[in-house]
Amino acid sequence: MHYSLDSFYEGTTAMMFNYSWHYETVKSKNAKLNFAVAPIPQFSGNPPLNYANYWSFAVTKNKIVTPDTRNQNFAPVDNKVRIHEAWEFLKFLTLKNGSEFTVLNGISGGSKIFPLGIDPAKEYLKKTGKPAARRDIIEEQKSDPVLGPFAYGNLIARSWYQVEPEAIEGILAEAIGSVNKGGSTINDALNLASSRVSQLMRE
Repeated sequence: MHYSLDSFYEGTTAMMFNYSWHYETVKSKNAKLNFAVAPIPQFSGNPPLNYANYWSFAVTKNKIVTPDTRNQNFAPVDNKVRIHEAWEFLKFLTLKNGSEFTVLNGISGGSKIFPLGIDPAKEYLKKTGKPAARRDIIEEQKSDPVLGPFAYGNLIARSWYQVEPEAIEGILAEAIGSVNKGGSTINDALNLASSRVSQLMRE
């Protein structure tokens, strides 16, 4: 069969495992498709487990700010100040409504406290439709018919460090493909994939 996402929205595949952002992909490809989202099936008697796939924020240390020649009043921001302000913004995104935010001025060193009248994370999630990482928001999302299974999945998700995520995804895809085509047993495919991933992690 061809790509699972295409096969699903065409109606020739009954079920697929996928991430929250593909919900809108399916809806945009086939608005009339009648489908729903459910939690990942689990083995009876074992603790529930899910696979984590997420993005994190980072601040670069060595960004070079080029002067804007169209604006003579533009002065490039010192790299130390830029890094400081970027981290301040990321901290702001984690705060809850009703808390206080201390703004530290990266140039003067002064600070000022501002009361927070919004919840930045909630506002972001409302606009993007993503499942939450913060537990109190997860509890609110759990009743949502679309986001609920993904939000719950965040509570039981596990992850592991991958030195080259795309290469590892390729190794796992090859292992699945070899079993589907009858080229190897599940045990042989898993052993080979494990060996290849271990080698990659050592390099």
